[in-house]
Amino acid sequence: MVSDLKHLTVLMEVFEVNIGKIKLGQQVAVSVPAYPGETFPATVQYIGQVLDETTRTVQVRCKLDNSDGRLMPGMYATINVESTTDDKAFVIPLTAVFTEGDADYVFIALDDNRYRQRRVDIGLRLKDRAVVTQGLDANEQLVTEGALMLRAEEEVETESTHQP
Repeated sequence: MVSDLKHLTVLMEVFEVNIGKIKLGQQVAVSVPAYPGETFPATVQYIGQVLDETTRTVQVRCKLDNSDGRLMPGMYATINVESTTDDKAFVIPLTAVFTEGDADYVFIALDDNRYRQRRVDIGLRLKDRAVVTQGLDANEQLVTEGALMLRAEEEVETESTHQP
């Protein structure tokens, strides 16, 4: 028997590579299919200490105020975790990234016909996007499609041959 539906517990499975981004007391935004376009604030209350070796996830519990009773136990939810202001990264289309050896690269446009290959660090790969944690600067023009075809062109400079 559920006694208090005014406060719900939201369970989320966080991949091990992302667990460092979750903090106790952190605010998250919960959305459910029943109420499209709406979000409900929740607070991280517990971060599990055991990694599920099959799914490579850690369980995190959040407290959700449900004073209006619109949310029900058992609903599937999407949880958005806001990053802190000092946790900056660029989110780029995955089509802009190519891999050589153990490293990831993108192409930066130098002018209309010249491009430079640049190594980047990818923190997270999403369905069709990549989160670049190092290697890009604001206001640079990035080649977002055709990176592999461009790699074969002679006009490409590599970072190692370019002197600042």
